[in-house]
Amino acid sequence: MARAYTLKNVKLETGFEYEGDEVVHTKTDLFSVNIDDGKIREILPNTPGNNNAIDAKGLLMLPAFKDMHIHLDKTFYGGSWQATRRRTGGVKGMIALEQEICLRCSKPLRTAPWSSSNCFNRKGLLLQEVM
Repeated sequence: MARAYTLKNVKLETGFEYEGDEVVHTKTDLFSVNIDDGKIREILPNTPGNNNAIDAKGLLMLPAFKDMHIHLDKTFYGGSWQATRRRTGGVKGMIALEQEICLRCSKPLRTAPWSSSNCFNRKGLLLQEVM
């Protein structure tokens, strides 16, 4: 049997904030989302007083997706999120940036056997391979 319900206080992206022509943040706002038979049916202005709705507590709603790969030059894996910014120096510049990030790691990265020290060493080996 299909189940219909409403989520309130759902954070959704509404636009972008720029520095010059670069996106540096996303704008968000709270909404109510009506779901029926597992599908979003309506996105409405937030109804925080709706006692029948499930409270999403301001969490960001994202589509269901699986990213089966990662580009270390486009993300800061294990760190806090930040918008992608234009980088200079090509591949070597990105490797240098990743080495700098690894040096700032105060704890092992999320997946063993990666740590700040061997992360730096692996980047050096990668640099030797691409040169």
